[in-house]
Amino acid sequence: MDRELEYIKLKVDWYKSIYPWYLAILAGQVAFLRTIDVEEGGGMWVYYTIVVSILFLSLALVFTWQASLPLIHRLESAYEPNNIFLKKLLWTPQGDKWEAVFASLTGACFGFSISTFIVALCINVLL
Repeated sequence: MDRELEYIKLKVDWYKSIYPWYLAILAGQVAFLRTIDVEEGGGMWVYYTIVVSILFLSLALVFTWQASLPLIHRLESAYEPNNIFLKKLLWTPQGDKWEAVFASLTGACFGFSISTFIVALCINVLL
């Protein structure tokens, strides 16, 4: 049982370490979005591509949160909140299968975010 708890703690720590990187990328995308001249020829395409990239990165953040919740619930089931709103906010399907599904969705959203951001950079350079 101790090895399983150590493994769960390690995975939770890994999920926690991902958030600052996602937020740094998100801040960079928003900073780049603010510098785009929409009046220029391809400015609208770049603008909307960056917005789509930001949406995918935001979904990656949400799915990372959802992937880490079952692990946190297994570690801290004694600290379950009594507040109905918090129970709804912190609810997630339980089990390793759901963690794998949410982790896969996180990877897909992060990949789409990076690829659309690279497309926006290419459009910005070419136009």
